[in-house]
Amino acid sequence: MTTGLTYATYQTQVAELAIVSPSDVNFQTILPAMIDYAELRIIRDLDLLSTVSSTTATLAIGTRQVTFSNLVTVQQINVITPSAQTVPDSGTRNPLTATTKEVLDILWPSTSGAGVPTRFAPFNQSTPLQNTFLVGPFPDAAYTVEVIGTVRPTSLGAPASISSGYTSGTSLVVTTVSSGSLSAGQTVVIPGIPLSTTVVSGPGGGTGTYVLSQSSTLGSVMAPVTVQTTSTTSTFISLNLPDLLVMASMVYISAYQRNFSGMSSNDPNMPISYEQQYKTLLESAGVEEARKKFQASAWSSMSPAPVATPTRG
Repeated sequence: MTTGLTYATYQTQVAELAIVSPSDVNFQTILPAMIDYAELRIIRDLDLLSTVSSTTATLAIGTRQVTFSNLVTVQQINVITPSAQTVPDSGTRNPLTATTKEVLDILWPSTSGAGVPTRFAPFNQSTPLQNTFLVGPFPDAAYTVEVIGTVRPTSLGAPASISSGYTSGTSLVVTTVSSGSLSAGQTVVIPGIPLSTTVVSGPGGGTGTYVLSQSSTLGSVMAPVTVQTTSTTSTFISLNLPDLLVMASMVYISAYQRNFSGMSSNDPNMPISYEQQYKTLLESAGVEEARKKFQASAWSSMSPAPVATPTRG
């Protein structure tokens, strides 16, 4: 059975493969960007089932636009009837069929003929992940809609930052908290101190003195302190796809260490050029964008399935 990786063991493995100290300042600086790169590649390429989620929104009478948050791609929209029912499982789901804005404009150009919507079309996506869809016909009541799609899962690590912190003997002294909080069991990352250093006890969240483990290795270090919160020390990807996570990370850190060139010719030690890597990422990102617009295989929001051909019809 796959053991999986935690934030600490992930750092150790990548650092060993990259032949760099896990506590190296430069390695710690590039680590968040490396995790972003690796996780985004895996999420886009595999279309993970674990990223499927749902949310609800409310249609306004006589308004065909509906906006909801946090979904990257949309797979299904259901209108819940009767209109007074706001809980999908307690009402009746009426699935909407995906179409285009132009079709909606032709079939329902105005509020005339308002009723229970039967079709929807993507209209806009803004930051941070605000999705606007159009429905038709125009709703004749304030219906609840259930939206099912994919989300960006919480990233591995995502540490909170503790500023003005320093070590003294066996303790970590925090004088100013910039964000996040400390608690027993959290991993403290300080330049020059092993990654396995953890908080044993302390005031519980704010400023004060915290007792750390591995006291024999601690010294007096005046440096910013990064706290790895326990909620993201492991993720679905790190536990179930650790090999892909490490390999994708090595592609990124190889670029950082200049083990493949930015020219068309490859470094013999790493036969991948920036251009080739860009095209690989572009392909998966392009599929994802097509899914957002329901322009993927068979005009659906699903990733292309080369085995399932021809389509079911």
